[in-house]
This record gives sequence, structure tokens and C-alpha cells, in this order.
Amino acid sequence: MSRKLREYHKHGIYHIIQRGNNKTFIFEDQADKQYFVDLIKEVHALLPFYMLYYVLMDNHYHLLIEMLDHEIGPIMKLINMCYSKYYNKKYGRVGTIFGGRYSALEVKDARYFVRLISYIANNPVKAGIVKKPSDYKWGAHHEVVTKEVCLMNKAQLFEKLDLDPRRAYEIYNEALSEGVVDYRHLDTTTHEFSELERKKRREEAIKSAAFAHFDYSKTRLEVLLSEKRTPERTTSRKSCAIYLHSQGYSVAEIAAFFGVSSRAARYMVVPQ
Repeated sequence: MSRKLREYHKHGIYHIIQRGNNKTFIFEDQADKQYFVDLIKEVHALLPFYMLYYVLMDNHYHLLIEMLDHEIGPIMKLINMCYSKYYNKKYGRVGTIFGGRYSALEVKDARYFVRLISYIANNPVKAGIVKKPSDYKWGAHHEVVTKEVCLMNKAQLFEKLDLDPRRAYEIYNEALSEGVVDYRHLDTTTHEFSELERKKRREEAIKSAAFAHFDYSKTRLEVLLSEKRTPERTTSRKSCAIYLHSQGYSVAEIAAFFGVSSRAARYMVVPQ
């Protein structure tokens, strides 16, 4: 199930579609697509996110991404602005090459997520460019089949399908074996991600938030999670707990993160 993006939230999964102006080409040749791939890598280095799946067609592209610490707006603005500049300079033109603002839909339903992957992978098949998704170079499925490392975060994708790697691959292959899927008629019955998956994503989010609080210092994070009691650890934990609580994490979640009792966590989140 998907809905129009209203507000960004960390670890949300979004299906992004960007089309060419009047459905004209935005990629004229293979070099353009390679430039776009390299551009996404550069943007990812500046504004990290998980690329779960993607495909680049001649007149549009699909990205399935999981957000981390940065909002969608700045990421997409940088990608589209830099690519437009490259395209206009290369082909001696001016003006926008895209047909309006990109579409960003939040994906909250597990069954829809699986079908959406199949839809994205089969875009080149539906367009008559190839007979099967693995034959198309400019898509995530090609990375899965060839085991190449390019844009997608395979581990994150397959964890969304199932925490058992073998079962995750089975689900993935079953989805793609269905062939071309009509995106407009995907099943929107609610089958949300499992409780285990939601818990795992929440645990990742709180660790990431703690990491960010200390300016991504691994040394500070090691002190924070150390079993050895030191004045520095006590000070760091209290500072971090207050910050996490201000970001909406519950006392129970903070207690679980630090491996302490709820009573101890409750004391930690009270400023002195």
C-alpha cells in the first residue's frame, strides 16, 4: 500500500518516479545512464540513504530508497539539478528536462513492496527492450544476478523480504517469476512489515540517532556502549539518553539500547 508523501520520516521506504518533460528521453545513450549512476553515488556519499531497488529507462527512472538522516527533498534536488546541468551542456539545450516534480510514494505494505520490486524490474520487459529483467544492465536486478556492486544495498533489500537470507531470495525469485505486473492494479490490501522487521528497523534507527548525536565518532559510540563503568561513559550515556528521548524514543527503547532497567533509563533522561 502506498500514499502520497506528506512528511519525511527516518527509515521510511519511498518509491520515487521521475519522468522526462512531455515523456521525452532523459537518457539519450549508455553514457548518460552511466553518468547518472555515478552521480547517485556522489550524492549518496554526501547525503546517505539505502538504495533498495532501481531501474533507469530512456524517458524516466524509478528509485526505491530507504531514508536515513536526510530528507528526500535535498537528495532529489541535487540529483536532478546536477543531471539537468550535465544533460543541457552535453546536448546544447536549456530549460528543464523533467516533466514536473518527481513522484514520491511511501511504501508501508509488505506485499505491495514485493510486487513493486517485480514491477520495477520488469519495466524494460514491458517496454519491449529485453525479454527478461536480467538482460537489462541499468537496473537493480542485473546487480542481483551478476553479483556486481553498484548502487543497490542488497542486504537491506533482502532483510525487508525475510530475515532468513535463503527465504528472502526465494521470495524475491518468486516475485520476479510472475513477469510483468500492472503497477496500477497492485494489491493494496494491508499486510504490514512483520513485528520483527519493524523492531529491527527501530533498533537500527536508535543506534543511528545515537551515532549522529556524537557527530559520527566511532570512539565516542564505543565508550557509550562499553560495559566498563567510567565517568566518561556515565556522562555520554546521560547526554545521549536525553537527546534520544527528545527525538521521540521511549524510556523502554532507551533502556533496551543501553541494556539497563527502565528505572535507570528514566533517571538518565531527566536533565540535571
